[in-house]
Amino acid sequence: ERLPNSVAVTESGQLATDADYTVDLEIRQFGIGADGRVVLQAVSLVGCKGRDSKPHSMTLKGEQVVSGKEAAQGLSVLLGQLADGIAADIRNPGKR
Repeated sequence: ERLPNSVAVTESGQLATDADYTVDLEIRQFGIGADGRVVLQAVSLVGCKGRDSKPHSMTLKGEQVVSGKEAAQGLSVLLGQLADGIAADIRNPGKR
């Protein structure tokens, strides 16, 4: 697990209590780049009670792909890397 004992709530969800952290995520590119490699560009903002936060831009690239199956697999890997990066920002605020 990336963040044990945690609960994720979408924007439309209702929280019973105040959240310890909030994550705003903007995905700017998710697909195959001009070079044929899968790419994910995103900006995340991890908010924490009582701390200032700043945006974290990420550009993740994978292997070149030639089939739809390879593209789906590569994009799935990039989503996992994005989740790992956001989890790291939550575990270690201010380190990036």
